[in-house]
Amino acid sequence: METVGGVSAMSFISSLVGKNSMASSSSTLTDDFSTSTSSESTQDTNEVQVISLLDKLHRPTSSELSRKRKIALNPPPIGAKKSKGKTADDPKTITPSVRMKQYPNEHLTVTNKNLFCSACRETLSLKKSVINLHIKSVKHENGKTRLASREKREKNISEMLQKFNQDVHPVGENLPVAVRVHRVKVLTAFMSAGIPISKLDCFRDLLTEDAFSLTSSQHLRELIPIVHMEQKDKIKESISGRQISIIFDGTTHVAEAMVVVVRYINDEWEICQKVARLMLVAHSMTGDEVARQLIFTLSRELGITSHQLIASMRDRASVNNAAMRTVSVVFPDMFDIGCFSHTIDHVGERMNTPTLNKFSKAWIGLFSRSPKSKLAWKSKTGLSVPSYSATRWWSEWEVLKQVHDTFGDVQPFIMEDDQPSALKLKLQNLLSDATSHLHLLLELAITIDAGEPFIKATYTLEGGGPLALLCYEKISELKAAIATAHYPNTCAMALKLSNDNALLCQQLIDDAKSCIQPAYDYLASERSERDTYRGKNEKIGDVCLFI
Repeated sequence: METVGGVSAMSFISSLVGKNSMASSSSTLTDDFSTSTSSESTQDTNEVQVISLLDKLHRPTSSELSRKRKIALNPPPIGAKKSKGKTADDPKTITPSVRMKQYPNEHLTVTNKNLFCSACRETLSLKKSVINLHIKSVKHENGKTRLASREKREKNISEMLQKFNQDVHPVGENLPVAVRVHRVKVLTAFMSAGIPISKLDCFRDLLTEDAFSLTSSQHLRELIPIVHMEQKDKIKESISGRQISIIFDGTTHVAEAMVVVVRYINDEWEICQKVARLMLVAHSMTGDEVARQLIFTLSRELGITSHQLIASMRDRASVNNAAMRTVSVVFPDMFDIGCFSHTIDHVGERMNTPTLNKFSKAWIGLFSRSPKSKLAWKSKTGLSVPSYSATRWWSEWEVLKQVHDTFGDVQPFIMEDDQPSALKLKLQNLLSDATSHLHLLLELAITIDAGEPFIKATYTLEGGGPLALLCYEKISELKAAIATAHYPNTCAMALKLSNDNALLCQQLIDDAKSCIQPAYDYLASERSERDTYRGKNEKIGDVCLFI
């Protein structure tokens, strides 16, 4: 092989390749460093620009709802407290198992080689004096009571499950009883808290830690009948031997539903109430059907004797009246209490105001069908039209109250439309006719004057609490309002329409009073009927004041 300057050609070529490779690597490293430095420089520049921009922009004012969460802190000195060490050493020759056997009925167990009290959920010292003090404490006694109650409940649930298995034979009936009891308890806790059962799947991993296994929410729903049976037994136990009253009502909002609520006074003199039955039916029930459900719920399901039921509260629908006549045969001591707020609300329906009824129907329909009319009224008066509901007490009166208070704006609002709708045209015709206009003004004024004390009494008596104690007072106020016959709006309107003619003014006032007389007659007849019934049940009626 040829040599170049005493160096072989192969070695010379290798050295050249090495130099070129080193030069290439050096160039690559330089380029990478330059790129990295450029990238970091760009990032730093962007960060500076962001910080500068954030400093210039205005920070929005935080809502009170977004306030910083308050966290309870340890008092000074801040930080974890140093352990003070044991104040008394455990005996060296005594084991937790020995102590557990020495106190057999105190719910002591051995957990992680320590003596553990299951009633109080805490670890105990092995010193006998400490244990003696612990088992004599109020906390320990309360814990034992709680455990006994839990054991009793679990026993009841297991008996219900056994009966459920015999009647239905559900899937999973061969699972261990302890597992199924735990599932019922979890299901009951979710339903009591109002948490949708479907959310249980989100807690499943947490609830199965160191506990019995659960199943999906869909399968747990199958245990709802067990929860129902347990709650029904609790109600039976709580009202056993007590005098009770019931409240029942129905609604057609979603389906024809009927609910029965039991009310009683417990040993602490607290008024308690429990839902005894909720039933959905396909159609409105008759009086016989309502009576059957009440008798079945009270006698068969709750085991209430004929002398335990001393009162029944309900609205005055005709089907309920018929049902009460039948129920009173089984429960002769029952005092039937109709809802007086319903009675007062019916007073407004008995008022004889034909012209005002036509106006009210057209006025309410105008705003219920036309958002444009609502906007036009608010632009003119600055007021929103009160919402109307056919099922809300005195709802129409509230609408007419605004009409009365703003009547100076009502007529221009109705008459100003060049292309009125059919309803607005009806209103224009009513106001254009002199006789109809006069009757409308008088009927509107007497309705507002006569209805105001009734609406106040209705809203007071539809609330909660011991309303029986207020009912007599409110009825007395209504009697005084009727006897006084003070109608300021009606007198002022009659005086204006009569042009200060005293004879004509009195005639207009008398005509207005005749419009509300049927309502007063209805109230008098209802009170007379109640007084007669109360006279026959005076003793029970007095007791009902506290129910």
